[in-house]
Amino acid sequence: MTSRLRYLLDRLLTSYWFVPAGMVATAIVFAALTVRLDMRWQAHGPALAWLLVDGDNASQVLAVIAGSMISITGVVYSMTLVALSLAASQYGAKLLRQFMKARANQVVLGTFTGTFVYSVLVLRMVNLRYGELDGLVPHISTHVAIAGALVSLACLIYFIHTMSRAMQAEALIAAVAGELDEAVVRWTPQKDSEPEPRDDPDTGCSGMPSGDALPFCVTARCSGYVQSVDYRGLADLCAEHDLICEVLLQPGSFVIEGQRIMRYGSAAAGALVGTPDETQSENLHAALIIGGVQTPVQDIEYSIDQLVQLALRALSPGINDPMTAMTCIDWLVSSLVKISGRGSLPPCYRDAEGVVRVLARPATTDELADRALDPIRQYGCEAPQLTLHAVERLAAAVRQVGGDCAVGRALGRHVARFAASAQGGRYLSEDSARLGEISGAVARELGESPQELPSSSAD
Repeated sequence: MTSRLRYLLDRLLTSYWFVPAGMVATAIVFAALTVRLDMRWQAHGPALAWLLVDGDNASQVLAVIAGSMISITGVVYSMTLVALSLAASQYGAKLLRQFMKARANQVVLGTFTGTFVYSVLVLRMVNLRYGELDGLVPHISTHVAIAGALVSLACLIYFIHTMSRAMQAEALIAAVAGELDEAVVRWTPQKDSEPEPRDDPDTGCSGMPSGDALPFCVTARCSGYVQSVDYRGLADLCAEHDLICEVLLQPGSFVIEGQRIMRYGSAAAGALVGTPDETQSENLHAALIIGGVQTPVQDIEYSIDQLVQLALRALSPGINDPMTAMTCIDWLVSSLVKISGRGSLPPCYRDAEGVVRVLARPATTDELADRALDPIRQYGCEAPQLTLHAVERLAAAVRQVGGDCAVGRALGRHVARFAASAQGGRYLSEDSARLGEISGAVARELGESPQELPSSSAD
């Protein structure tokens, strides 16, 4: 699946109209089918007496179902809007996406609207004179509408249950962490897969020229966030025109109109030649999707930012809930450990013949760890409980992954940072001693010399 298709699918599945619209369309088709069955059944004579209803009763039942469904649909949408408002005020607007993408809520809304549309369509067929039929009585369709009403009642109970559970901080954190783990699995290769050769982070893949040698630039046509980059499409485009290009930013980066987003040049006999081509520049720019909001389609840091936002809001003076922040740290460390079991993000992309065509600037392990842990440490360094928990969790992760991998070294560095920043009036000597003990053990695990922490002044 290309990046653009994945982006469009994400847009559709995080809306409150796509799934309900599909279920409404299904209800329309289903209404036509059941009415057709009623016509055939009535024309050949009824076989099951318990399915029989008269025309007046069918009209009343269908009218009641249709009226109640549209009323409950309004109530459900109102409850959803209230829940979104509370979530935005308590957790932040960035977390609204987790509620918008909840498939259960979309299915419930689709069930109510679909049942309403089905009942209305069947209602207009009651007592219809068609061919040899002297007034159609939709026996089967009426019972299907009754079944739909019963299912809708069960969906209403389920909706209330899921909304009340989704508003709990632990459930929301787990949902965001699950999305982060999915992004890690989707965008980082298996560790046993063949890695892309690379000289160093600055010059790109082996045998490639430095990005500075690429003479031509592509600039952003508008301001916004880079929502998706079709690296594979870029590689195919560059192969078609014998180009080499470098993407100067990562998905999730904010760009200003006119800012350079790519460098490119023509490759011939190993030398970069050619003249600027406006058509090529437009085609290269089309591989990027720039929009007004960030999305997790390709941006691993997006879900990290969501967990960090939850932690920072929990540590704010108005909420003062360090337990929630500690839960966020648990999941952040878990995701960073998962990265250690996989390969690095691809630094370059090849065409079908194996020629490197696109240079990328993926986020490094150190950058991901810094983005996940630095804000929490800076905001929560005055909370001893949080600091001790973070240091203990990080130390356990270092022992698990080992000090000889990039993730282990990054987490070990943050153990030292947490321990060094935990020097204030709230820290007792026992706290400082515990931090020093854990920090020293991690330093030895990494093969470094333990650093002695300054004594606390709390005593």
